[in-house]
Amino acid sequence: MEVIKTVVCKLDVTEDEFKKLMDTVKAFRDACNYISEVAWEGRCFNPVALHHLVYYKTRERFKLPANLAIRARDRVAKSYKTNRKKQHKFRQLSMDLDKRLLHFLGMESIKFPYPQFTEELRLSSLLEITSKNF
Repeated sequence: MEVIKTVVCKLDVTEDEFKKLMDTVKAFRDACNYISEVAWEGRCFNPVALHHLVYYKTRERFKLPANLAIRARDRVAKSYKTNRKKQHKFRQLSMDLDKRLLHFLGMESIKFPYPQFTEELRLSSLLEITSKNF
């Protein structure tokens, strides 16, 4: 059984940390749009087949770590499961993170295991934690 936890929190970050975080989130969104374009043009919506088409170019073009490139591909493939009538555009700034992409260090901080985030990011407040069993 898999348990998915959703953590809603506010971060207490410096201007530099904020810029790095926003650059990463924007790169993730842009990668999703690139992958969606490739999927739509090639009518390829299977995650494994899509992986072979976009993985290396996504990593190179958007400078994303391997796991974020895979999460972007999975987000796109999942979006096309419900609607294949038009090309999907991703506008919202958000990222799909798993245990390899985000380390929740209790009630005070989180850690992104990427080279650009060398320090833990402090939480200014923890708003909500929800769990869902699959």
